[in-house]
Amino acid sequence: MIPKSPTGRKITDETGNQYGRLTVVKFSHQDRHRYAHWVCLCDCGRKVTINGCSLRRGKTTSCGCFALSESIKRSTKVSKDKKDRIMPLRLQGKTVGEIAREIGCSSTTVWHHLNKISNIQMTAGALERIRELNGGFKHIDETNNRYGRLTVIKRSTKPDKYNRALWLCKCDCGNEAVVAGGSLRAGQRSCGCLKGNYTQVFNAKKAKAIRDSNTI
Repeated sequence: MIPKSPTGRKITDETGNQYGRLTVVKFSHQDRHRYAHWVCLCDCGRKVTINGCSLRRGKTTSCGCFALSESIKRSTKVSKDKKDRIMPLRLQGKTVGEIAREIGCSSTTVWHHLNKISNIQMTAGALERIRELNGGFKHIDETNNRYGRLTVIKRSTKPDKYNRALWLCKCDCGNEAVVAGGSLRAGQRSCGCLKGNYTQVFNAKKAKAIRDSNTI
């Protein structure tokens, strides 16, 4: 049985209606705001539950496969020269956003290309070729650089799973931490003690405010 809408009116039965790639199969449930949700079958074969308002207003016309197919179409328009630059830049430790800005394409295109490559088992010859294109996996030397409370001592012998350079750092509090170079340049400033100090200061201010309110 289909319940009433938030305004007290009977909810319109959407069963059998078509919205883009979605065909409404049956009523699902009402959310906490009493808006109706409907089970829909997409042309791709996937079932999803969609808010009725989103269907009628045209906000949702597929299970998400349409947006994915459109992004793939856009990614195929990128030139081969740009695609060939994606993997070497990734091996340098650059983020998807940095790669997209450097070669002049969208982040979605970069992600799609990297996911496509990850599904292909690379031969030793292909990996060697990437090393040549990349100039031998060059990383920025951070030795003796200072970031907030952290002083970089030396580079770790092994990179992380994303081939990012890891650095052994000494914090002003006396602790040592292994931090990725990208994290240092992005703003990491301590081994974690700085966050603890902020928490202590916040708790002290909160306690003082409570004491002051009790004395009134």
